[in-house]
Amino acid sequence: MLTGILIVCAILCLLALIGLVLYLTLALLPRIKNTIDSVQQTVEEIKGEIPKVEETIKNVDETISAISAQVEPMAGNLRQMTERIGEVVNRIEMTAEKAAQFSDETIDKAKFYRDKLFEPAVEIISFWRALKAGGSVVAEEISKIRAKRKGGGE
Repeated sequence: MLTGILIVCAILCLLALIGLVLYLTLALLPRIKNTIDSVQQTVEEIKGEIPKVEETIKNVDETISAISAQVEPMAGNLRQMTERIGEVVNRIEMTAEKAAQFSDETIDKAKFYRDKLFEPAVEIISFWRALKAGGSVVAEEISKIRAKRKGGGE
């Protein structure tokens, strides 16, 4: 008998569970229907927008192609200009190196001539001063001798 009561209780629980599922399904059915209708409406709106999106994508693609067609030649020109600038910079560097070398050589030559010409010039000037000083002394001595002759012969 206990088994019979348990079977009846299990059947009642199962019927209650089925009833609960049916109740919840019937209670949620209008909401599910509204959600499905809303989703269908959104899908229809999206379908209506697809041609606009396709047209926009096509326009963007055409614009990118047009820009690329203009940018590629400019990029080539920039490459050429960069190469030319590099060549000019190399030439400037070579010219600067030559100028520095020429400057160093000029300074070395100036030092050489200064050293070679300065010493003889100093010697010539010293010799000239010595001659002048000697000439002055000789002239003074001659004057003294003449003065003595004039003074002694009178």
